[in-house]
Amino acid sequence: MQRGLRRTLLIFAWACVLATYASAGTHPLERGIAITNPDVLALIEKRSFGLTAFMHENWRRGAVIELDSNQQLSTRPEFERVLLAVRREITEIKKANPGSGIGMAFDNKRLFDHTYLASPTARFALIGIVQRLDRTYKQADTCGEVRLLYRLEYKRPTREGIAMSRLPMSFNLVMKAKDESDPISCQDIAKRWIAAGDSTLSGKDYADFLFSNRGPLALISPALVDRIETNLQAMRMPSASVPEFGGHAEYVLKVFDWQKPTRRFNETALENMIDRKKLLNDPALFAQFKNWLLAPANVRALDEGTILIPRQYLALGGVSIAPGGQARSANRPFYGLFNDAELQTAISNADVPRDSLTNIKSPAGFQMRLNDITCVGCHQSRAIGGFHFMGADTRASKAHLPENAIFVPASAHFYGDAPRRQRVLKAIAENQAPDFSRGFSLRPRRAQTRNSDRENPSVNLVATGHFNGWGSACYENTAHDPSFKFWTCASGLKCVTPHDNPNDPGHGSCMVKPDYTTGDVAEYGRIASASFRGDRYARLKPAAGETLRLKSTLRAAPQAGGFFGGMIYKRDCVKPFPASTVCARHAAGRFNTCLAASANFKKCFDTAGQYTEFVGLRECDTAMPCRDDYMCISTRDRTTGACLPPYFMMQFRVDGHPK
Repeated sequence: MQRGLRRTLLIFAWACVLATYASAGTHPLERGIAITNPDVLALIEKRSFGLTAFMHENWRRGAVIELDSNQQLSTRPEFERVLLAVRREITEIKKANPGSGIGMAFDNKRLFDHTYLASPTARFALIGIVQRLDRTYKQADTCGEVRLLYRLEYKRPTREGIAMSRLPMSFNLVMKAKDESDPISCQDIAKRWIAAGDSTLSGKDYADFLFSNRGPLALISPALVDRIETNLQAMRMPSASVPEFGGHAEYVLKVFDWQKPTRRFNETALENMIDRKKLLNDPALFAQFKNWLLAPANVRALDEGTILIPRQYLALGGVSIAPGGQARSANRPFYGLFNDAELQTAISNADVPRDSLTNIKSPAGFQMRLNDITCVGCHQSRAIGGFHFMGADTRASKAHLPENAIFVPASAHFYGDAPRRQRVLKAIAENQAPDFSRGFSLRPRRAQTRNSDRENPSVNLVATGHFNGWGSACYENTAHDPSFKFWTCASGLKCVTPHDNPNDPGHGSCMVKPDYTTGDVAEYGRIASASFRGDRYARLKPAAGETLRLKSTLRAAPQAGGFFGGMIYKRDCVKPFPASTVCARHAAGRFNTCLAASANFKKCFDTAGQYTEFVGLRECDTAMPCRDDYMCISTRDRTTGACLPPYFMMQFRVDGHPK
């Protein structure tokens, strides 16, 4: 009874907090660290914060502009090398995958259509502004970073009406929070971001405040640009081709430094992303790297999450794969590079005084930390496909096609880390020494699950889907490994391992016990990695030919149908609903057939009964994220979200779009 009351009070508290911030369009977990309201961002973009306009040599802050298409972007010399590198990556992938191509006609390997990068009907839209003062440990003289995030989108006429969607590609324009010579203090910058988070203004008034002398955007200019990072889904294979994993997608990550004298972006190494091939091919370099990495001071920095691996060991790019997260060997660049004995010795040498290491307490914890500091490992930790920030859709997008609109703008990893970033922000604003350390990418430390600001509603992640609640990362036998001692589930939940890996066993997600409910895992298997990128999947339960015993109102979507781990859902939208269930549209059996034959995919969503059906799906919001590799989409009532695999959304797949 007391547990139920606590849960009710927690939900009520979240409802009150959400209502408090509704006017500014700011969720409590975004307060002070990000601007995510899509309609406010649209106003900001039109005031010279469009990607092409922002990088123009004649940029003027706040000037109202016409938004450029990618046709203009492709002619700008600043972006020439960036776009060339993306096209080169697609060409290399095509060479390495015979029979691949653009569009639904290719059964096995469908490639990103790089013609969108120069299309007059496509552009990169501003989807978020994120401050990273928590990276001041790296850039103390510039107070960390501020990031402008853009997603590729298009709008074009077809014979079946207007087709519009975003695509799985993003640009992250990273800037210093201030110039090294600027006398403004980090404390002043932090106070501006806190004021932006506390604001009760909305719409144009809020945008005006952000640009005002008290707002954070008054400090941002092209003079602060440091680099641009790109992430794109380069190739997708449908579940019919890879049924054992429910499909396959590859994401390419690249970084380009800004060169002020030449006004060009030049390709550079990714932060902490080791060049595995180079290290393995050069034993002397690998030995040098081992000596550096296992030194006590560097192990302690690794434990804190503040380590910076030297340039000579790093790669110029990375490729992550989905689904499967860190259970997939390709998302663990350190796979097989260290043995348990040498890692245990390194832990003992660094853990002085004893128990001073807060995360790394075992070789398994050491391995996890090594992989989650890499770009590839991080992008596959509590992620949505290969992304952490996708941006919520505008009202116009939701009205056009709710089923292709994003309800929650960022991943569970982003929101799970939010209280820690807010604590750092508050410390800087109060001129205190921040604690820059962080937990694992999969799960925050308990001490970092609360916002410490007493003057505003406290954000408590305990018993949410970020920490102990449904869908949160857990460890099956917490007594087995001290690094994951507290990776438990709340009362009424159990830790399940839908895709366990013998090389990294025990990691799973919190699900309802003993019965199944909406959104739960429906299939369990084992991913065995015989070699790096050599994963094999074996289904364990239910065994082939067996079916789950479910309540008559529930069904199980199979992994082979595109649902990694399988998914329990309500077969219709007839009330009553199970707890945490919402009515939403679900792709039916002939959906992909429709996509292949249509000029506009909207037709396949609008024809209810033939290609889609309304069912009961897992409800989601910022506090109740979906399972890993699932997306929180908008619903017809637009007040809540529903969980589906991202590749059921057109904006998360490279195929099915107008050519």
